[in-house]
Amino acid sequence: MTAVPTPLLSFTEEEFDERYAPIAAEDGNSIWDHKDTLHYPRTNVWSVLEVEDDLYVIPGYHVVNVIGYNVTALPWEHDNIEVKLWNPHDDHKGDCHEQGFCVIE
Repeated sequence: MTAVPTPLLSFTEEEFDERYAPIAAEDGNSIWDHKDTLHYPRTNVWSVLEVEDDLYVIPGYHVVNVIGYNVTALPWEHDNIEVKLWNPHDDHKGDCHEQGFCVIE
């Protein structure tokens, strides 16, 4: 029996803020240093990545293209989530839902 993969959930920055409630670091910045995230549950930590000209937030600890981390009040449900922080020329592709997310297939 083959496991069915979890579809990718893609959120805007505003949807991410509403759904997971990011916590500001002690300096007031939304980007945390790795060492400052270690006392939080793994499911409340997100990696902030720079990929080409875009910034993304994805669940968990990563090291490639990472510029820092976010910590949220609410945990992520699974690790197949991405948040595109900015690119004004992009449109969502896929099936968007009222709950504030799009399923990318």
